[in-house]
Amino acid sequence: MRRSHPIALLLLLLSVPGAGCTSFSLHEQSGVLPMPKLRRAAEASLVVLPFTYAPEDADDAGDLTPADLSKWQNLLVSGLDQANVFATVEAAPEAGSPPAAEYVLSGRITRFQFQKNWVPTFFPIHLGLSFLTLTGYTAFGGPLTATIVRFATDFELVRADTGERLAAFDESYRSTRAVNVYTKGSENPYDYPNLVFARVIESAAQKMAAALP
Repeated sequence: MRRSHPIALLLLLLSVPGAGCTSFSLHEQSGVLPMPKLRRAAEASLVVLPFTYAPEDADDAGDLTPADLSKWQNLLVSGLDQANVFATVEAAPEAGSPPAAEYVLSGRITRFQFQKNWVPTFFPIHLGLSFLTLTGYTAFGGPLTATIVRFATDFELVRADTGERLAAFDESYRSTRAVNVYTKGSENPYDYPNLVFARVIESAAQKMAAALP
């Protein structure tokens, strides 16, 4: 899953590293995931174990906290429950025995980057010309920021009673976008991260449904 803007790279080159750069933390997620209701695949229960974080770059090991991973587990439970593939979906506690279930889902997040880079070169020009021309430059206002979204996670679905692995796969979402003053937040994965998580969970739910006996 990948969406990009052709001039986003130019904006990243024009932006000043470390100046006006913001990021999104997973535990800040709020709201309901825009999940579609899929066809029920089994009248069975699923338990979701706590996920781990294993970034490709060791320098990124501190990007996700225990609170972030707990939020991802809750998102998975909520999203898979909405997807309707299983009859019930529950989260396993970090300590102690997990709830009884026919199937167990585990995995790890391998990439997490939600970043917005401001382009200060354009900002004062945009303000100045907008003031002088009132609407002329604003109507054609250039991009002001570039957003980068990279999210990837591995999944493993097994039978709870035998430990038989039914499916092992990875899901990812990539987006690099140029954002101007008219861009709607719901159209930008950085400003609407629920879109990212819903796409990943929906695809995972479809693959799990196909793997069920």
